[in-house]
Amino acid sequence: MKSQNTIGILSFILVLFFSTSLHANNNSSSLTNLFQLANSNYEKGNYAEAVNNYKEIFGTNKGSAEIHANLARSLYRLDKLGEAIYEIRIASALAPHNSDIKNDLQFLRNLPSDKIEETGKFFIFKLLDNLNSSLSQKKVWIFFIISMFIFWAILSLRLFKPTRWFKWVIIGASVLLITSGYSIIKKTFFTPLFGVVIGESADVLSGPNADNIALFKLHEGAEFNIKATENDWLKISLADGKIGWINKNSVVF
Repeated sequence: MKSQNTIGILSFILVLFFSTSLHANNNSSSLTNLFQLANSNYEKGNYAEAVNNYKEIFGTNKGSAEIHANLARSLYRLDKLGEAIYEIRIASALAPHNSDIKNDLQFLRNLPSDKIEETGKFFIFKLLDNLNSSLSQKKVWIFFIISMFIFWAILSLRLFKPTRWFKWVIIGASVLLITSGYSIIKKTFFTPLFGVVIGESADVLSGPNADNIALFKLHEGAEFNIKATENDWLKISLADGKIGWINKNSVVF
């Protein structure tokens, strides 16, 4: 009786395993076919269909950098600049060293009429943020682990063979460790949510209500960071330090 129960359990596990594997393979095959269809539509100039295909992939999958980049290119062809910039930024975050995506991002960012220059940030933090944005989450962790290993290895060597120049090596290793630690903290806990204006123009107000004073106007493609949300409004900050509230219907985020 016990033997029969064991065989029954093993049979159930095997059936569950193979059915799960079959479902995963079918799902993977379906996504591949959909991705190929989207690319085919893009190449044929059927950009609206391509956009629908790429977005359908997101319904079952988070999407890769390539998919977000292709979606951005399709949206640009449909004159949807704001949405294109949003998608290419996601692609850039997923693959920060991809030269095609970097070129596309630079090209699209030159198109909006609003030219917002970053101000008010200490140059060291600018350098650190540039380094941070050039690394993926995985590479930031690798950078931190290597930095920590180097630091403790140098510190251990100093205990066995102390020399005058070792203190400068330790200082250098400490700077490396602090830099990598900053990258980890910034990437993990302080990466701001961002958004892009998609309407022809949008007023930025002094508060989360249509009756508030209009502080300034943004146009399609303008980028911002999100600081807070309240009902249908987003509190945003620009790279030049300006802050205000914008309606959610005017942006993608």
